[in-house]
Amino acid sequence: MLVVFLFQTLLIFAIGALLVLLVRALPRLPAQEAHMHKPDAFERLLSRLPMERLDSAWSGFLEKTLRRLRVILLKIDNLLNGSLERVRRHEKQKLAKPTLATTDLFPKASAAPPSPPEAPKDFPPLPVHQEPPPSVPMNPSWSPPAPPKTGEPQPPEPPAPSPRA
Repeated sequence: MLVVFLFQTLLIFAIGALLVLLVRALPRLPAQEAHMHKPDAFERLLSRLPMERLDSAWSGFLEKTLRRLRVILLKIDNLLNGSLERVRRHEKQKLAKPTLATTDLFPKASAAPPSPPEAPKDFPPLPVHQEPPPSVPMNPSWSPPAPPKTGEPQPPEPPAPSPRA
């Protein structure tokens, strides 16, 4: 809806600009032919207007407006170029990632098998898993009871942890 409105507005402005250029390009009548008939009040009013001054003011306004329009169009152009560049980068990154279609699932028989990766030499070997000492409870949710306060009855003891097999 907004696009149609903008298009119609642009079309009206274009027709107006064409009319202004057409009127400016028409040759003015010589002074002799203009005075052949008696001028009426409207023509006298128009003859009092400083046409050269109005024409130069209109030319300055038109030039300034066209320059501003050019700057706006250049900004829009830069914005669109930046968007296109982002899309191109995104597509390039998407193409760089291996997909199932581009991955060679069945290597050729002549290809050598890949060697296993070597462990880094400057890191110590990983520790071997050890069982915790017997003093540590085996049930992770169990915690030792708090010491009883004087004068309060002691809560019942929790069940003993079952030994692991």
